Amino acid sequence: MSQTQIISDTKNKFEFPLHFLPIPTATMKLMEMTASGSLITMALLCGTATADCQAPGVQRIDLQNHTSSIPGYRAIQNRVDFKQGASFPRHVHPADEIVYSLGGVLQYNFDDKPSVTLTTGGVLFIPAGTAHSVKNIGHGMASELGTYIVETGAKLLNCYGN
Repeated sequence: MSQTQIISDTKNKFEFPLHFLPIPTATMKLMEMTASGSLITMALLCGTATADCQAPGVQRIDLQNHTSSIPGYRAIQNRVDFKQGASFPRHVHPADEIVYSLGGVLQYNFDDKPSVTLTTGGVLFIPAGTAHSVKNIGHGMASELGTYIVETGAKLLNCYGN
């Protein structure tokens, strides 16, 4: 029986073989240090990381950032607002991302995986290290709530050029 990782929303369930999973954190840390501490493994595999992950028409609002009960980790939650037609470029997170759609219509695009569209109240789980982009495909504003449990000191996201 092959092991799989699941990406799911309220209507769909996608299973992917383990060879699609990100490199373990310890390996990523070693490669980070080897690569001058500024690139994570995904940058080596998927393109060049940029230090600035800003996008026109997209606003990220940090809501919570607390020390977790898990030693060495932080609980982070933010709201991301997208103007009509706005998109956030291809990026990865060092932790699993739990998304809740607060409103509008957002499309999540993945490398070699089916895209997922969320409407108000929809949920999505994105495994750590999964490259993805997000676009507001609705007729007005769209917003999501993102929740992460991240190693203390880890950068929350890294963007990539195509």
